[in-house]
Amino acid sequence: MFENLRVGVQLTESCDLACQHCSTNSSPKVTTKLDRGYLKAVLEQVKEIDPLAEVGFTGGEVFYVRDLLYYAIGLVRDLGLAYSVTTNGTWSVDSTERQQVLHSILDVRKLGISADVYHATAVPRRAIGRALQEARELGIDAVIRYTYTEGEEFEEILKELGLGTDDERMRVHFSGVMRVGRATKLKPGVFPMFPEREPCLAASTLMIRSTGGIFGCCGESMYVRGPHDLRFGHVKNTPLKDAVDARSNSRVLQTIRTIGARQLAVQSGVIRDDPDDEVLARSPCGSCHLLLQEENKSKVNAAAERIRDQVDTLRALYYGEV
Repeated sequence: MFENLRVGVQLTESCDLACQHCSTNSSPKVTTKLDRGYLKAVLEQVKEIDPLAEVGFTGGEVFYVRDLLYYAIGLVRDLGLAYSVTTNGTWSVDSTERQQVLHSILDVRKLGISADVYHATAVPRRAIGRALQEARELGIDAVIRYTYTEGEEFEEILKELGLGTDDERMRVHFSGVMRVGRATKLKPGVFPMFPEREPCLAASTLMIRSTGGIFGCCGESMYVRGPHDLRFGHVKNTPLKDAVDARSNSRVLQTIRTIGARQLAVQSGVIRDDPDDEVLARSPCGSCHLLLQEENKSKVNAAAERIRDQVDTLRALYYGEV
């Protein structure tokens, strides 16, 4: 159940790493940061729409623009909003910095630390494990979000993270690497097949990109060029309330949110019989990439309308909506 508004704010697309699988194409060479004026205006609108909303700060890497992150956290604290943070955990390598970072966000609602085989070249898995353990000792609700490639052994990953208790192990959330962003250059064999049917929880978060664009999820919708069904305007000239209403009324978005992008791609018939589409269709973001192409718009909307009753029934069951 998602009873309160969830807004993701991408503070930057800059990052201290340049991982091969990065869905946002982030790196130290990218300098995009969200304008502070836009940030303040967005958070004030969030408060007005829903005083119990949760704001999620992400990047790029948020601790790579630490002054902007702490400015943002100061704003949500002043507004009385809950906040979460997603990070690559490069700060976890040094024990002193690890403690400094954790003590600076003691009131965070959720801390998500990303990890995978690509991050591990710069951030040892044991450092990520220690960050989780020390966060839990401080009372922080922390999780490790591990992006795995086909063939990795989950038990070996948990061992290298140094996690032994049931609580610690349950705080490692696994999800496969997706063929979007920089990952399009990886070999097809590294991309696992996602479940055939599953709601896309990313589509329950309205997302503000570091450029100011407003999107229906924190995934591929932010990087598909041109107008599409999950693009809801720009913070410069679109009131956030209008974007929230557009999100609620978007038949395509609510279908993705409820039965998943892959299932809608199948229903729409937008997956062509070629290797590229086959690999894309293995994952939610890859399927969404196909759904949001301009040439597929009419087929996708027709399919979403055709299964409206099924989706509405599931929305009532899952989210208490409709």
